[in-house]
Amino acid sequence: MSTHRTALEFVESRLDAILTYPAGWGPVDSLEPQVLTLLELRFVLVEPQCDTEAVGARYLEYVNEIVGRGDALPLAARLESSTVQVVEVLEGFAASERALQDAQRSGQKTPLSA
Repeated sequence: MSTHRTALEFVESRLDAILTYPAGWGPVDSLEPQVLTLLELRFVLVEPQCDTEAVGARYLEYVNEIVGRGDALPLAARLESSTVQVVEVLEGFAASERALQDAQRSGQKTPLSA
């Protein structure tokens, strides 16, 4: 097994673990940066020449669409620390981002390749 594949599997397993059992990964306000960092790392593994800042931009757009426009407050603060709601938003974004990154990796035309 290649180091690259092992690293990608590690990132995937950590994302799944955080989203499945968030209480084991710290307070609710620590989940958002952990998930975003792992998604950025995943993007680098999938597309080494990527712009990782694009993940943050897509995330902000996604959150504003789901939660509504707001200050640059962390998601937990915007949702009044509701772990269930925070995890639902993070799960939705992670699924969307994974699909977009995988489409990019397979050569499909996506907003990442435009």
